[in-house]
Amino acid sequence: MFFYRILRNRTLMINLFFVLFLLSVLLNVFSLFYFRDRGILLAPLIYNSLIFLPWLLLLNGVKRNLSLLLLLCVVIFSAKRGAIFILVLEMFVLSWIAYRKRYLNRRIFVYLIGGVLVFVGLFCVASEYSDGYIVSRFQKDALLSGSGRSDINQYGMDAVSRMSSLKEFLFGYPLNSDVLNHFGGHNDWLTFFLSYGIVGVILYAFFYLNMLVRLFFLWKKNDMSLLIAYASLFIIMFMMSFFSTSYNPTLHPIIGMMFIGYTEANRIKKVVV
Repeated sequence: MFFYRILRNRTLMINLFFVLFLLSVLLNVFSLFYFRDRGILLAPLIYNSLIFLPWLLLLNGVKRNLSLLLLLCVVIFSAKRGAIFILVLEMFVLSWIAYRKRYLNRRIFVYLIGGVLVFVGLFCVASEYSDGYIVSRFQKDALLSGSGRSDINQYGMDAVSRMSSLKEFLFGYPLNSDVLNHFGGHNDWLTFFLSYGIVGVILYAFFYLNMLVRLFFLWKKNDMSLLIAYASLFIIMFMMSFFSTSYNPTLHPIIGMMFIGYTEANRIKKVVV
């Protein structure tokens, strides 16, 4: 209802999120230098900037293009493999959507090729800046270990296999159990299974199913700006659910949920009108 009531100030609202994005970029730049001085070449808060991508896609003209370039820079220099992978995936999937819907016609290929060239150039610069650290994170051994995520996921899978009752399988382990205290997270699906059982996993899956229904609705309505923005959010949240978090009440999931609220408000507004 909040977004439904303020849709008349759509431009003001999108600009507000643009300012919040700039603040998140400053925070990431600060964290990059802060951790670099301590021997860590990562910007762990990068998802707080990446989640603003749907809002940035609603901007117009030069502001949108410069914002996307800034996001590309900060994501690559963050050295976070998940964020880099998501942004590359976004480039190709959103270009495919634009191509299928005949949006921008052949210019979409120019943008895609240009985006790939800019990405490769920035990746090389960032790799040189980090003395090859970013490239090393994409080597086979580093990918397999996943910065410890493989061990965490294995622990979670073992904990699922050790569920000793139907109650645990359906509703998860008790909140004060040693299993939950020792599980490191970084996978929403395992987190929901251990905390809420198969019932929680099914309900969580329905959340993404509902997002797919909304994407289909936008596809049929040919609302291109909102379709591409909402598709970008789905990609971010769904991919992050496997190696980070996309639903828990930290900052970036909240920003994502706010865009869902904005999309729903637009849908309701058009139905009422």
